[in-house]
Amino acid sequence: SKSGVVKSFIPGNIKKIFYNVNDRVNENEIVLIHEAMKMENEIRAPRSGVIKTIGVEEGDNILANHLLFEIE
Repeated sequence: SKSGVVKSFIPGNIKKIFYNVNDRVNENEIVLIHEAMKMENEIRAPRSGVIKTIGVEEGDNILANHLLFEIE
């Protein structure tokens, strides 16, 4: 089974969050947009489930390995 924990792979800025805590998502849906090195990266749900935690807010500047969200 795939992990529901999603962390940033490089430092960047959170541009847009499409879901809230307790929202249901399907595998491969875009959960948020992470901008890094002037490129926008679509961060997708690794599996279907309910968003348990969101570790960022729009506009946050984050470092690598920062918790973005968790699905259970």
